[in-house]
Amino acid sequence: MSVPDVPTLSRGVSRASVRLLLPREHGAYGQLLFPMSIALVLGDRGAAALALTTACAAAFVGHEALLVLLGHRGARAARERRRASLAWLIGCSAVAAAAAVLGVVRAPGAAGAALLVPAGLGGVVLLFIARHREHTTAGEISAAVALSSCGLPIALAGGVALDRGITCWLVFASSFAVATVAVRSVIAAVKSPQRPATDAAYSARDQEHVDPGVHPGSPGARLTGFGRGGPACWFAAGVIAFALVCAARGWTMWAAPLALVPVCGLAAGLALFPPHPRHLRAVGWSLVTATAAAAVVLVMMLA
Repeated sequence: MSVPDVPTLSRGVSRASVRLLLPREHGAYGQLLFPMSIALVLGDRGAAALALTTACAAAFVGHEALLVLLGHRGARAARERRRASLAWLIGCSAVAAAAAVLGVVRAPGAAGAALLVPAGLGGVVLLFIARHREHTTAGEISAAVALSSCGLPIALAGGVALDRGITCWLVFASSFAVATVAVRSVIAAVKSPQRPATDAAYSARDQEHVDPGVHPGSPGARLTGFGRGGPACWFAAGVIAFALVCAARGWTMWAAPLALVPVCGLAAGLALFPPHPRHLRAVGWSLVTATAAAAVVLVMMLA
């Protein structure tokens, strides 16, 4: 979930400007930290795993500077913070590259190959950013899948078995995708013409989460899954069903469908009984709690 841009600082506060070149999408921190933390808990926290963790974290931290340079934070920010953003991006890229090389050298071959997964998915996210589509449903889900994949090479570098690593990735990627759909269904339900006009007032921040050009009451909105209740519930149920199939075929562990129950259950409840967007902060913390419960299930069943 993204948050509104903060006012740009003046040229005279260069050190503060650099310090504020951190990702503003607060939900993205959890999408990265949960998978990496569980990977470190399950595996050996040796030099290889820690190096790959540093590489993924540095790449994540550097993307805010890229957004500024591309003008996504406004023309004034791109003009006034160009030098600081360029320095920040170069520094983060250097740290990420050095840490990745160290991690690949010290890690087993499978972990080095697995590092291509977040790298490739990160490239897909960059395409959404280049097209100014990173705040669409597809863009946010792609970012969630990419960030959650960072845990896979870290887990393998720590000696975690491949099926356990894939299980964790599936759980976190699916949880974050379901959470994205749940939040959007809450916003779309309040925008629906069936609701009273007084309920239709919501902040500019909330509007960023709705696909441009799609009115919630239109057939297009219903087809994309953001009418009231049903489609979002079907999406959550489909995620559980997919996890069950993966476990039954031996692609993942049975921990996957069990760990997905808290987030999918909460998402279905939010879709059927959507709160007002003024309570989005509480909704966000509820989803964080459900994701933490999923993490506990993974540790208990896979450790």
